[in-house]
Amino acid sequence: MKTKLLALPIVALISIFACDTEKPNKELQKDQESGWTPVDSNLANETDELPEVIETKPPADTSLSNLLPKKIYEYLGDLEVQNSDHQTSTGIIIRSVVRVYRNQEHMIGINVSDFSKLSQKECKEIFDYNYKSLKLLSSKKGAITKQITINKDINGRMVFCEPLNKAIMIITINNELLITITTDTKIDSQKFNEITKLINFEKLKRIKQIS
Repeated sequence: MKTKLLALPIVALISIFACDTEKPNKELQKDQESGWTPVDSNLANETDELPEVIETKPPADTSLSNLLPKKIYEYLGDLEVQNSDHQTSTGIIIRSVVRVYRNQEHMIGINVSDFSKLSQKECKEIFDYNYKSLKLLSSKKGAITKQITINKDINGRMVFCEPLNKAIMIITINNELLITITTDTKIDSQKFNEITKLINFEKLKRIKQIS
């Protein structure tokens, strides 16, 4: 289980950033009440109309979009919060969502992963792995590190490495939720650190297995 699970949050953000950065077609966006239509790209090219299959928009999108900021400085958040769920080798579903904020070609990604169904030992292994990844980055020349303390239940660490044009912040909530914030260093270290002021941590603390 460890191999599949431990790298989840950072890998999820990297995979999102590797996707096409164009904004989704506004004509295909529908609100929560009307649902959304999954579209296969090959099918869409061969037919004049969208398929008649309408699915309910995943609740995780709605609940988390209310807890994460709509914008970060001059970076505007994507309208859709993207689900990135993973299943462990024992069949447990790990709920994870990513919201991407864009300013021209620059991006900020916030990943929230809920590990509350795992044991405390498993959670500790996952968090320790992610902090170990940060430690490797912090050892690079020119890296700035900072401890993050919101309260006794919410804390983490930030690494800002201008030579590598990379900034990463990891925050744990109640030793059950893991938040990973990633961006380039077009934002200075102080502004990157203050992104935490835009997140509703108190409401996030009460989330258990977003579904």
